[in-house]
Amino acid sequence: MSTPPPRFIAYERVSTARQGQSGLGLEAQRVTIDDFARSRGAEESLFRKAVEPSA
Repeated sequence: MSTPPPRFIAYERVSTARQGQSGLGLEAQRVTIDDFARSRGAEESLFRKAVEPSA
């Protein structure tokens, strides 16, 4: 029997518009997470997003 591929859960978060514009936004996080998961042999990932206003 073969070993199932690893599974990952990722949490993406930005709290300011500036963070999103700095290249650290949700899209950049998603690419980084996807690359990491694929490098570890994962076939898919579960994502959760949080966009929170700054205080």
